[in-house]
Amino acid sequence: MNSVCLVGRLGRDPKMSTSAKGTVICKTSIAVKRRFVKPGDTDVDWIELVMFGKTAEFVEKYLAKGTLVSIEGRLQISEWTTGDQKKYMATVVCEDIQSLVKAKPAEGAAPAPAPAAKAETPAPEDDVDFDPFGDA
Repeated sequence: MNSVCLVGRLGRDPKMSTSAKGTVICKTSIAVKRRFVKPGDTDVDWIELVMFGKTAEFVEKYLAKGTLVSIEGRLQISEWTTGDQKKYMATVVCEDIQSLVKAKPAEGAAPAPAPAAKAETPAPEDDVDFDPFGDA
């Protein structure tokens, strides 16, 4: 069985596209804390995510970089050749994604289902010292 469950923070704002057949595609990444060996040490795994259809539309509408989320999906390994070198990339295809934070509703408004505020932290590719969990 190929099943993945992760909890972490989105590493960048969702990037939307549409396939040739008209399917909505969303790509982003998630920062997941790795268990550490020494007290005070932390390490983060950056995992690429892809989602399709209604899941992709939800992510675009309600989630942003820095949002704490829970995802369920499956692991997919892509393989390609550059010159004479084989390359591989692991991606999680999200089948379900949920925000783990609730937005504060405006006065007199009904609560929103699960939107999240944008984080003002740099993306991992912009800043190698980026701490997605605010521990540092």
